[in-house]
Amino acid sequence: MPLLEGSSRDYPFDVYTAFIQFAFRLDTNTSQAAIPLAIEFAGAVQSIKFRPEFAALNPDQDPFRVTMTITVLRANLTIFFCICVMILMWILAIALLCVTGQALFSPREVPPPLLAAATAMLFALPAVRNVQPNVPAIGCASDVLSFFWQVNAALSSLMPSANKYCCNLGQWQSLRAR
Repeated sequence: MPLLEGSSRDYPFDVYTAFIQFAFRLDTNTSQAAIPLAIEFAGAVQSIKFRPEFAALNPDQDPFRVTMTITVLRANLTIFFCICVMILMWILAIALLCVTGQALFSPREVPPPLLAAATAMLFALPAVRNVQPNVPAIGCASDVLSFFWQVNAALSSLMPSANKYCCNLGQWQSLRAR
């Protein structure tokens, strides 16, 4: 059995479990005497919670064996912050899509700042994603829930806007000249 079970692909909802067994026995010639046992576990790592659980494996057959199960998970504040970052990125992506929809389906020309906003968002999203504490490489659960979709939304906003801007550039310039 591996020492640690869990996967970082589930970030920020990843949970790791470790199993450790302790066996204490004092063998003497006359009898087996139990050793008094006290185990204290203290873990302090930023943005991570530890939950130790102690149990006797089988107290009737082997009273000298103790199992410790350590569960390691993200702190509640870390999960809350990651969810807030994901929601913020969704709000930006939806707002950009709404503004793009208005610009594309109206008879007016596409404003150049819309192209700049979509391009800036396309390059800013990876930096915003990396703000999350201890975020693993691309491909974790938070990416599937938000990042990939928002990059797609930024591209879906940029490409038709740029197409309409470039195709209608001469038409709008000739109308302004009149």
